[in-house]
Amino acid sequence: VLVQGEDAAAQLTAAVKLMNAQKAADVIIIGRGGGSAEDLAAFNDETLARAVFASKIPVISAVGHETDFTICDFVADLRAPTPSAAAELAVPDREEMRAALAQLTRRLCGSVQAGLDDRRQMLDALASANVLQNPSAWLSPRRQALRNTVQSLTHSAERRILNEKNELAALSARLDAMSPLKVLSRGYAIVSDENGKVIKRTEDAKPGDVLTARVEDGAITVQVQKTEKREMTDA
Repeated sequence: VLVQGEDAAAQLTAAVKLMNAQKAADVIIIGRGGGSAEDLAAFNDETLARAVFASKIPVISAVGHETDFTICDFVADLRAPTPSAAAELAVPDREEMRAALAQLTRRLCGSVQAGLDDRRQMLDALASANVLQNPSAWLSPRRQALRNTVQSLTHSAERRILNEKNELAALSARLDAMSPLKVLSRGYAIVSDENGKVIKRTEDAKPGDVLTARVEDGAITVQVQKTEKREMTDA
């Protein structure tokens, strides 16, 4: 396309739009060599500036020499001082990439080697540990500690069982002492009516009632002849 003159701006604008429409490249370099302000006027065109700004493809502006500035420089994604510098920015230098790759390779190899050295030292330290060199010496005190623990737990369990037995015996003795049968063995009886209701007071029975007297070794059926209430006296 033309880069100066009346038709230059229109052709530059059309070229930027065409490149975007056809997705023709990964990057667009728009530029020209140095010249006077009139020679570079096409790159100050508003329509071209809007097309560069709206471009979906990244645009590098490289118009004129390093000291020259145009509107395209300010709306582009990147400005290069010269067209040759734009080419260097767009395409990485092969030797620089090789050098960077070589450096990364050295760093990666060094990191892997360092990791291997650390693990080798760790393995050597583990291999020389007492537990591997003399397992019985390591196990012996722990086996004895386990025996002591088992013995202590056994003694503790035996003491606990003995205490529980003693407590159970004491409770059994208390329950036995409170048993109604103990009272009956001392000559007392439990009297109940035909319905099994325990007779506690003289008014619970009347002459002619048939009652059952529970004694230590069985029961006696009796008939009430009369009732006599004990007189209550004040203390």
